Amino acid sequence: MKLQREIGPGGKFVVCMDNAFKMIKLLPLPYVGNKKKLLPHIYKAIIESGIEFETVGDVFSGSGSVSLMFKYMGKQVVSNDILTSSYCNTLAFVENSSVVLSEEEINYLIEHENPNRDSFVEDNYLATQFCTKGKSTKGNKFTLKECKFLDNYRANIDDLNHVYKQALAFAAINAVVARLPFGSIDQSADIMAHRVKQEQSYGKGSKNHDRRIGIYYDDEYNLYFDHWIRRYLRDFMGCLLNREDANEGVDRFVSNICKPFEAITKGAHNEDVNLFLMRARASLDCVYFDPPYGGASSDYLSLYRFQEEYIWKDDSLNTEMYYGRFIKPETYAHSFGVLLRAAARIPILIFSYNDSSWEGIDYIYDFLKLHRKNVSVTVLTGDYQYKYRTIQGNKKKGTEYLLIAR
Repeated sequence: MKLQREIGPGGKFVVCMDNAFKMIKLLPLPYVGNKKKLLPHIYKAIIESGIEFETVGDVFSGSGSVSLMFKYMGKQVVSNDILTSSYCNTLAFVENSSVVLSEEEINYLIEHENPNRDSFVEDNYLATQFCTKGKSTKGNKFTLKECKFLDNYRANIDDLNHVYKQALAFAAINAVVARLPFGSIDQSADIMAHRVKQEQSYGKGSKNHDRRIGIYYDDEYNLYFDHWIRRYLRDFMGCLLNREDANEGVDRFVSNICKPFEAITKGAHNEDVNLFLMRARASLDCVYFDPPYGGASSDYLSLYRFQEEYIWKDDSLNTEMYYGRFIKPETYAHSFGVLLRAAARIPILIFSYNDSSWEGIDYIYDFLKLHRKNVSVTVLTGDYQYKYRTIQGNKKKGTEYLLIAR
């Protein structure tokens, strides 16, 4: 699918939003709670509210889908997420508008045998059945072939000559890894055992399961990395606006990817939300919040721990520096208040909220009223159910809301 443009007011070309929503929905962004399916409703609610803004911060950017929507709306978007894997998404297709990987570079990523590769994945995530005697790893995760591919691919990323190309490569491999059972490579999941169970339960090529063994894996349970990386890179590069971008630069590479005091005009950031808001608030007309909803499903470092460790090649990341304060109910209310105070100088606040979260919609409305005079609530969809709840057999549903505070 190609991004379509149409002639808008003043004879300027604008993105066809209906086409944009279809494109974003097809992007491989398997993040818990992502808003891909809700984007048309969010867009409609924003337009009907009559709010006007030119610059917008997406401060829990996650999958990057809402940031991309704002970009297609013609807004100057500044995205932030403390997870570096999420940061790579917005770096790849929100801040970046025109830099793509050539076919030669894609072949290099997938096929080049890099003499500088290390064994980080093999040392930490190799499935038990492939371990030599006396050796142990974090669990039954990847086959030996997969580990060697992932370590080699990671070394090849370092050889790319542009940070946007590196970000595209990370976005693609993160999406491919999500093809594994559970998607998240947390320490408790026995992924190899679950792959076998899937085949026993559903057979190869079954249409009754979202991870079809015969399509995604070979006969020895190795992911088809070549096929899926090429496909996902094509998807991500296809969503770019393909125009010159004044923010482009080659000065940032993954080895130094997190710069806390980087200019706020850059479109993608990777830092604590409160620090980001305090630095960015003078530059923003509007900020969009899709905060963690509380509970185990908000422990994003556990959910995406492998992706984080893979980028940094570090298995000692600190959980608390991520979303710890938004997991427990006893710390959530305080953290939510701190968040609102950090955004105090920003004229317009937009919140996505689901009433199956830590508190009901009335509580959130009253909380916002303590900080803003004008708060409106729009019901986006009733009885909305996230896919991961369906997979887990959880019938709990909630209504999705959009709150706009001025």
